[in-house]
Amino acid sequence: MPRKKAVQDDTARERLIQAALAVFAKDGFDAATTRAIAARAKVNLAAIPYYFGTKEHLYHEAIMALVEFIESRFRAPREAIVAMLDQADLPRERLLSTLEALAVGMVDTVTGPEIRAYAPLVMREHMMPGPAFEIFYDRLMRHQHEMLTRLVARLLCVPEDSREAMIRAQMFFGQIFGFLVGRNLLVRRMGQEDYTPDDVAEIRRMVVEALRRLFPDPGESVPLKEGDA
Repeated sequence: MPRKKAVQDDTARERLIQAALAVFAKDGFDAATTRAIAARAKVNLAAIPYYFGTKEHLYHEAIMALVEFIESRFRAPREAIVAMLDQADLPRERLLSTLEALAVGMVDTVTGPEIRAYAPLVMREHMMPGPAFEIFYDRLMRHQHEMLTRLVARLLCVPEDSREAMIRAQMFFGQIFGFLVGRNLLVRRMGQEDYTPDDVAEIRRMVVEALRRLFPDPGESVPLKEGDA
């Protein structure tokens, strides 16, 4: 019997976290009510103070769960890339193909159905940073950006702490996260409810193509347009 109770508790707590993510994403922290969260989770309102104490602590736990979900998608690739970057004399094509594989993984995440409901919460914390932004930054964004900046710096042959490397890394993030932020706009323009598998394949192709332009080979000559000579 105690084991069954523990399983029920874990299930109720997890339902509350998932419900909180959905309600906080839709309404924002201030407008979200514990009553709405409890109703969505199909638990008694008293379950929130029982498991989490306060609405603020529930928000913190919900953000931690979201960060862990996103982090789980990128932890292994990031660790592999960091280990690779500790090597000297990496061929440029290997660096570029690694960046492209990272881009494809990010495209799959931001266009996937799982993240769509939580996108407003993520973007709200980016635009109006609160305590949850520190969690995003410390647990996820800083590590991703540092790794990407190192990779970009190796491609550009510039110092890893250079502003150029950081800004180019941000450009990389920006072109991919545009498909998360602008998701509703794009699917409305295409006359559909969400991205299709064909859309995602095309986004992958275009992002990889854009990367080749963003990080051209320094040894390649750029053909002159008519009238440039």
